[in-house]
Amino acid sequence: MKNVETILLIFLIASCGPQAKKKKSWIESINKSDTHCLAEIERAKNHFKEGRLVYCNYSMFPPLRCDDEMSEILTAHEIEFIRVMASDVDVEGKRHGCYCDYMLDQIENRQGKMFIDSLLYIADSIYISKNLDKIYDYSEWDKPPVFPGDKYLDPTNHSGLQTAFEELVSYPSNYEYRADSISMADAKIYLDIDEQGKAKVDTIEFFFWNHKTNKENFNTDIEKPFEKIIASLIERTKWTPAKIKSFDVKSTSEICIYFK
Repeated sequence: MKNVETILLIFLIASCGPQAKKKKSWIESINKSDTHCLAEIERAKNHFKEGRLVYCNYSMFPPLRCDDEMSEILTAHEIEFIRVMASDVDVEGKRHGCYCDYMLDQIENRQGKMFIDSLLYIADSIYISKNLDKIYDYSEWDKPPVFPGDKYLDPTNHSGLQTAFEELVSYPSNYEYRADSISMADAKIYLDIDEQGKAKVDTIEFFFWNHKTNKENFNTDIEKPFEKIIASLIERTKWTPAKIKSFDVKSTSEICIYFK
């Protein structure tokens, strides 16, 4: 009984104490001198009163790849879709995108915080399903292609491939090993991997920095054995293809293998 009384006493003391300050909304925090932002908010309020809801997609370049699909889905929800160029210039005391931010608040008030993200996922999935023949690069993947044994997801460095290469390679007698961590000795491989995980090497570029002997043997007995091992290893191995949403997709990659 005493415990209950103690809890009630604490509750009464807390409720009688000074009230916590209510956090200002972003609109209340607008600088009064920011007349452009304030005008944008008024414009948004008038449009909302007229029954309009607008979703703004901010982008620099390239634009949202699924913007047509997103626009179509939003239209079904009676929401307009507009493209807005994002600004990378911040001016103290000025806020960008006030019209769009106000409209987003109204959308979230009606539909919930995850509404737009959910529609973007659906729209992008529709786009990918219609473009499965396209070859996507690293900037577009959700997950990069994976070589068997890779310990982490990295679009350029594949630990499983590196390990497999080191198990196969024999360095020529005239190969000059790296003397320190500053020296560079590697191969950059340009390749495509289809949605089934089959890889095809396009080009291999070798870099031997601070290696006098290796430079002199450029594209001769130093590089040829490496090139043969690398191309064969990559092309005969089944990869896990790149993934976007739930789809396995064709991809183009630039990856590295490092020499001793």
